[in-house]
Amino acid sequence: MPMPLLLTHPYSSLDAAIKRCALPVQAAIWMILAGMVFSTMGLLIRVTTVDLHPFQVAFVRIAVGIPLLVPIV
Repeated sequence: MPMPLLLTHPYSSLDAAIKRCALPVQAAIWMILAGMVFSTMGLLIRVTTVDLHPFQVAFVRIAVGIPLLVPIV
């Protein structure tokens, strides 16, 4: 059975595709992706504060963020 095209393509992961670019292009790509993530987070916070108290939203944001950042630190 042949392997799926996604697994055999040289750009099978986003990180590998970005690393093949020049450093200024890499920086621009990461800044664009970060902006998209922060915009999405802001949108989700606005949507959830309609139903939840802002302190609950902040707690969930921190409770999700800390486990994601601990391995990096």
